[in-house]
Amino acid sequence: MKSAQRLAQIVYLLIFVAGLFFLVLNQGHHHTKLHHLMTKLHEYRSQHYLLAACAFFCVRFLCAAFAFPGSGMFTLMGGALFGWLPGTFLVLLANSTGSVVVFLLSRYAFKESLEKKYQRQYAWIRRLSHHRGAALLFFLRVIEVAPSFAVNSFFALTEMRLRTYFTATVLGALPGILLFTNLGVQAASIRQLNDLVSPMVLASLISLALIPLLSSIAWYLARNDCSTSLSK
Repeated sequence: MKSAQRLAQIVYLLIFVAGLFFLVLNQGHHHTKLHHLMTKLHEYRSQHYLLAACAFFCVRFLCAAFAFPGSGMFTLMGGALFGWLPGTFLVLLANSTGSVVVFLLSRYAFKESLEKKYQRQYAWIRRLSHHRGAALLFFLRVIEVAPSFAVNSFFALTEMRLRTYFTATVLGALPGILLFTNLGVQAASIRQLNDLVSPMVLASLISLALIPLLSSIAWYLARNDCSTSLSK
């Protein structure tokens, strides 16, 4: 058991380091020749739809599991390549599966040892998880104020069940993914400047602009709710 936990800890550390490495590597790089790339991807998808969907799923899964930068861009690409609903399904499934992998790995690698070492701190974590754990996770998925890797790792240390974690993750991530994939669909349809002022494009941009406002309101309500519950 100890050797297996040690292996899980090593794998977790490798994932964390890989995420940092790609984050630093990505700094300063711009997504050039995007139109040419999307044209090639569209051609490949039209010829090999299933392979393209599987490849996209794997890449988006790695973005979620390793916390690679550019997850938003890949969500847009999902909508542009596969359409709104199929793209949403692929992104949501890949994102949730990647989060679950980190959740399970963190729980198996660290929960038992940290719980024994920091018993007093764990009393607070248990209360948080018991009172408002699912609601807090849902809001964190909606507003995305914290890195997903940190959110996955933290909730792995709580008593939250895997089913609850998966459900809150899916429901919390769904609104943003729906908006981003729809924006990707609209972006793929832009051929000239006049297309930028089409009703669907404007509606997508306005909906996207509302996310920070709604996120701030949701975070304020969740913070006050958790503070009230934990003070009781």
